[in-house]
Amino acid sequence: MQNDIPSPIVNTSSSAESTHPEVYSAPRRFDIFTLLVVTFAYAFLFMLTSALGTIDKNLPVWISTSIGLFLAYVAVAQLFLFKGQSPRLASMVAGITAVACWLLMFVVRLSDPMVAPDDLAWGALCSCIMGVPIGYLAGATVGGVFLVSDVLRRKVLNRQSKSNEIWEDESR
Repeated sequence: MQNDIPSPIVNTSSSAESTHPEVYSAPRRFDIFTLLVVTFAYAFLFMLTSALGTIDKNLPVWISTSIGLFLAYVAVAQLFLFKGQSPRLASMVAGITAVACWLLMFVVRLSDPMVAPDDLAWGALCSCIMGVPIGYLAGATVGGVFLVSDVLRRKVLNRQSKSNEIWEDESR
């Protein structure tokens, strides 16, 4: 039964003396706890951006949508890039590619059809500079959501196993 529980932990060590922290990322399988926490996290994100939208009427809806899609993109990158073994690097690569796509869409939409190669070079440099920290922060957010999911799962399953032991003792 213990093997059926998905774990978002990527790097664990068996030695008790290890000082390496556990790295949380998107798990390959989702259980009910993960789905509940991810749903709550998205609800909180959209509630927060909606509240900011009521304060500032100029905040468009596409901002909250693009933030949600970017976080989902980083989670999918953590799942599939590098076979799920390097979630931090996958988050940074996802940040670089997402910022590059945003800059490319911005250049294509607002500029002339003919874009100078120098502009593309500056755009690539900016996407690398801005994409790494943005991707890393998004990856940390995704990992934090799955950390909360793991803590919730452990607390509830531990409580369930204790209640099952009580029922088994009373039935004897």
